[in-house]
Amino acid sequence: MTSKNQRNLSHDPAVFFSHRASGIDQSTVIMARASHDSITESAAHHGDGRHAASLRSCLELPFVYKRLIIGCLAVAILLGWAALLVWPRKYESEAKLMLRVGRESVSLDPTATTSQTLMLQKTQEEEVVSALEMLGSRQIAEGVVDELGESSILNGSLPSEGGEPAGLTVVDRVKGLVSGAIDLVATTSGLRDEISNHEVAVRRVQGAVEIKAQKKSNVISVQASAKTPEMAQALVQQTCDTYLKQHLLNSQTAGSHDFFVQQVDAAEAHLNALTDRKSDYMKKRGIVSVEANRALLQEQLATCERELLMATGSLEQVNAEMADLRRKIADTDEEIIAERKEGSDSTWSGMRQQVYELELQEKSLAAKYTPQHRRLIETREQLDGARMIMAKLRSERVDHSMTPNPMKRRMEDDLQRSQTQVVGLQSVVLEKERQRVQLAQQVRELHDWEIELTQMDRDIESSAASLKKLVEKLEEARVIEELRNQQISNVSVFQPATFVERPASPNKRILAAGFVMLGLCSGVGLAFLREIGSDTMRTAEHVESSLRYPVLTKIPHQPRLELGNSIRRLDDAGDIRTRCRSIIGDLMLSRAQPIGEPPRGRSLGVIGIEPGCGASTLAAALAMVSSDDCGLKTILIDADGRTRSVSKAFGLQNAPGLLELSAGDAAVEQCVQQLSDSKLALLPYASPSANASDADSVDRHDPRQTIEAFQQANDLVIIDFPPASLPDQALSLAQTLDYVVVVVESEKTKVAQAQRFLNRFAGSDTEVIGIVLNKTRNYAPAMFSGA
Repeated sequence: MTSKNQRNLSHDPAVFFSHRASGIDQSTVIMARASHDSITESAAHHGDGRHAASLRSCLELPFVYKRLIIGCLAVAILLGWAALLVWPRKYESEAKLMLRVGRESVSLDPTATTSQTLMLQKTQEEEVVSALEMLGSRQIAEGVVDELGESSILNGSLPSEGGEPAGLTVVDRVKGLVSGAIDLVATTSGLRDEISNHEVAVRRVQGAVEIKAQKKSNVISVQASAKTPEMAQALVQQTCDTYLKQHLLNSQTAGSHDFFVQQVDAAEAHLNALTDRKSDYMKKRGIVSVEANRALLQEQLATCERELLMATGSLEQVNAEMADLRRKIADTDEEIIAERKEGSDSTWSGMRQQVYELELQEKSLAAKYTPQHRRLIETREQLDGARMIMAKLRSERVDHSMTPNPMKRRMEDDLQRSQTQVVGLQSVVLEKERQRVQLAQQVRELHDWEIELTQMDRDIESSAASLKKLVEKLEEARVIEELRNQQISNVSVFQPATFVERPASPNKRILAAGFVMLGLCSGVGLAFLREIGSDTMRTAEHVESSLRYPVLTKIPHQPRLELGNSIRRLDDAGDIRTRCRSIIGDLMLSRAQPIGEPPRGRSLGVIGIEPGCGASTLAAALAMVSSDDCGLKTILIDADGRTRSVSKAFGLQNAPGLLELSAGDAAVEQCVQQLSDSKLALLPYASPSANASDADSVDRHDPRQTIEAFQQANDLVIIDFPPASLPDQALSLAQTLDYVVVVVESEKTKVAQAQRFLNRFAGSDTEVIGIVLNKTRNYAPAMFSGA
């Protein structure tokens, strides 16, 4: 009993792990929360980034299916090359005509411009339009057919020296025979009306010749296309020659020269009559020049106005002086004092002595008393009364002698003289006003004469302008008649019909570009169809929409981080560590432990859908990041009995493991391997001595108790399971864990296979926290990475 208890004690993982932390330390919680916050923020922005990710996926499609697109492009290039070999050739010729404004084409003879005419710009447009209409008319086409012949037009080439059409290949001859046979059948059956060869030739000429002109230009381009360059040149040349002949015939004008000779004679007679009438009018009224008469009258009127102004000012000045004299005379006395004599008086002398004594008494009292003293006030009152009496006595002592005022006499004389001056100034003002009225009347008469003379000048100028215009038109009519006699046209062929040996059709560049675009479009379209119809998952958006689980992270395809190398060089893979810390942070904060229960670690299973998808690599990376970066006490269990990837990666393929521990054939200290300088412990699958019959021991001995014991002794238990696509009894253990992470490989894992596996966890307590998309490839160049 004692030995059995000791054996059970030695096989208990809780006893083996002597030190087990009661909880996660503070630094671990902070790191977990930071990782969780990063995931939460990423999830918050996930909706905004969905559109950008879809755009990036669309941009990557041409690079994902580049072989398909290149193949379609190659096929399109071959088809384009074959089309260039069999495409019929057409040759073009071009001639350019330049129309000068006026003259024949718009009948701009002098009779058309004797009055108001159309604007010059409109006339130019009408000229070009008229030329276009004439060049495209049936008359020109019939003239071309008459010159070249019906057979040449119908065969598409000029006849050679032997009379046979030249430049025709065997294909052209066969095509002509087939076309003739079809026309014969159609005509015989009544499907087409029978028409002559001449009519067919005229229609072909109208269809082969193209007339065009640029807007606001007087240059007309005549182009023609035919099977041979000679025929194209002949069509253009003959069209231009026929047009020039018709243009000369339709632009002649007669009778304008004689008409303008008669009009010039009549205009000269009318101008002479108007000039004689003006001369007689000026002689009768004595007018030399309206300007000279007006200047003289204006000078006289200005002088009169100036003298009137001066007289009026002088009159006002004299009136003002008279008013001032009258006021001064009224204020001046009639008599003034001629002599003043003062006599002696004893009373005044006694009063003066008394005032002197009172003044001395007032000064003596003022020195003794204040100004309010009664005696000082009485003395001062007596002094004032004495002074008043003395002043009265003084005025009575003076005797005055009066005489007439001479100043008033002189002012009266000045007033009389001013009255006489006012009378003279008033007569001057009246005379100047009369002169001003007379001069104003003369100015009005001159104004009326000027109006009549101005009207005469206008009539003379109008008649002279009309005569000048008629003389110019007479000269134009003479020139036009001379030009018509010499058959000189305003249409010049500054570019004769060209001879171009290079075919204008087909355009090899456009045709090649069209087939290249066809190949690219078809390749891209097939790529989109293949992407839509693909049964595998390539992008995170496809995974989430198909499996309805969030994508925890995407791990790019990096061969140097395969499981054999990742254990040794995980320090160089900073991006992988960051992604693993995010997963662990979400795991540690996802579900809280009920209060009152003993603390236990969390169990996490890492399962790949199919072999080679990287589940073992992810499990090892999660375990190392959990122990080294997050500070969690972690154990990594290898439950993949087929490949034993984790055991081989850490060099534990010779140590006993999960099979021996579950069967009770080995102790915990023999199976669990502790890494040096790390909190990570490893439990391999089994030793090489375990036979094949022990492969089912994981299911027989129910390792759930072992895992539960490990959860009691560790913060995190990570189990590497075999692929879900391979039948294995260990997969049933995944439904008893706390969490499961599913690993899918980009472009290889099928949607249906992943959905079937995930449906197995629908009724279990195991939480699938998400999907890890492994071995993703970035096909697009670096310029599209941030799209």
